[in-house]
Amino acid sequence: MSDYDKCDESKCLSTGLMPVSDSGESSTDALLFNCYGQGPGTMFPFLCADGYTGVTISDETTNDKDPDVVYYTCCPNDQPDPPPVRECLNPQPVESDDINGECQTNSPSHPFGRFMTDIPGLPQGYMCCDVPLALGFISSSSLGNVTSAYDGDFGDSSLGGYGFSEPANCYPQLFCGSCTVKNTFGNVQMMNCYNDVYQYPQITMIVGNMATYECCQEQPSNSTSPFVISSTAYQATIWTQFALALVASCMSLLLIVAVGRSLCLARTNNKSQSVSRGRRTTAPNYSSYNLYLIFLAIPDLMYNLFMLGIVSESFDNGWLPHNDALITFCATLNQYMSAVIANEVLLLLQRTKQIQRYIPPSYKKAAIQFGVVSIYATVLAVLWYMLLYYFRSGSSESMIRSTVAIPLRRISMPIFYVLVVVIPRCI
Repeated sequence: MSDYDKCDESKCLSTGLMPVSDSGESSTDALLFNCYGQGPGTMFPFLCADGYTGVTISDETTNDKDPDVVYYTCCPNDQPDPPPVRECLNPQPVESDDINGECQTNSPSHPFGRFMTDIPGLPQGYMCCDVPLALGFISSSSLGNVTSAYDGDFGDSSLGGYGFSEPANCYPQLFCGSCTVKNTFGNVQMMNCYNDVYQYPQITMIVGNMATYECCQEQPSNSTSPFVISSTAYQATIWTQFALALVASCMSLLLIVAVGRSLCLARTNNKSQSVSRGRRTTAPNYSSYNLYLIFLAIPDLMYNLFMLGIVSESFDNGWLPHNDALITFCATLNQYMSAVIANEVLLLLQRTKQIQRYIPPSYKKAAIQFGVVSIYATVLAVLWYMLLYYFRSGSSESMIRSTVAIPLRRISMPIFYVLVVVIPRCI
């Protein structure tokens, strides 16, 4: 097997997850290409140059706090034989063309240097490895030498390819996997760019509900959305959601107004009758259980109004932490208010079975119950929102990818499931 056919860690194109340098210090440049990833379907897939496939090195530990981060190498196919082993140390920034000398001086156990893929606009790095590789000895101060050795698989310069001496604004077929998305009704795919510099997708071609895109370092002026908003499937999905949210909002609002008005009239009539009779009754002649219907409809109305508000291009930026927090609030409020109502109904049935008089909950008691549950739901929602933002990096103008979609999910998700779902079912 030639050096051109074997697995090669210098072809890795991942960025953002390299934990520390081999000396134990923080990486000098988080944008250096490296071989740390989380795998397909994540924000840190296994990216490789030359059409190679990322393969996990199973016996390699990453020494990272996130157990989902793995070390991989790039191979000509996804089932290399024999299984790959790690050959190289973490990449370092290029400070001299003599990378072999650097490796022999600084890492005697890994004396063979390999240049990482050199892409203008991103820092160039190299690896020190314990076995030689022909491609690793290419002395390249420019990408042209590397691309000629790689037979120009990165594309040609007429497409803004990677042989340019100056960094291009956009790179086709890089940092985006297949760089295509296909929308179907109910399944709207988001364009992702897996690099913290070239992080903005720009559509290059649309055919029906399928689009091809490239990754750019500047946000396109014609669209800020990571979705193909002009596709029929996208429009059908979004406006169906809008219609359902509108209908649900109207129904919730109608329920709140109708039941609220009837309760107000019933309470007013009850006070009038008490005054006219010259006595005060203990039991109201209105059903305060209807008040619980209003309390259940309030979170539904809130969430559906929120859904109406985000159906616009200015909010089409994929994952919204606000949405997660609001879902937490509404779900918690609904779950616990349902538990409160179930307990009140159970108490009514028990009193009825024992042929005892039962006074329905007063407005005050129901309002206090709703207030306590609302405070609890708000605390959980704010806590979840803070967790999501704690694990995001960068400003709103220049967001850096979050390493996980759900922070500490092995711990946080079970805890929140217990707090939101399990406890109210056990009350």
